[in-house]
Amino acid sequence: MSFNKGDGGIQFKRTKVVEFNYLDVIAAGSGAFFGVTDIPPQAVILGGGLMITQVFNSTSSDTFVIEDSSATPNQYKTSINGQALGYTALTDNGKQISTLAMQTIGLTWTPGSGTPTTGIGYLIIEYFLPNLSDEYYTLSDPIAP
Repeated sequence: MSFNKGDGGIQFKRTKVVEFNYLDVIAAGSGAFFGVTDIPPQAVILGGGLMITQVFNSTSSDTFVIEDSSATPNQYKTSINGQALGYTALTDNGKQISTLAMQTIGLTWTPGSGTPTTGIGYLIIEYFLPNLSDEYYTLSDPIAP
């Protein structure tokens, strides 16, 4: 059987961007996973990361881990410094979410000591859904790629 590169569908990358702040991490507690966003079944994680736009100001440190809520959590990035402005990209991409259920992607926060009174960040998750086309074209379509 030969591969047909002709008529077909185009899949768009989906991106979820969710804001969280120091009150969210305090409510979850030190070392506790808190869910930030749900990803649909069969999704494949392409990338993303954590953007800190206002530093978390616990006494000595604030670190984050991006992971999921599966029975054996996938850790997409560890040791993210919440006391530094900027973007930290995921390092563990290409994982496929469970084929049976939604998966929650979230954070685990660990302060060095003290309780933050500032801090804002964004969790960004990029993914695609296999076998789900957003557009279709044919070879006779004048704008086909």
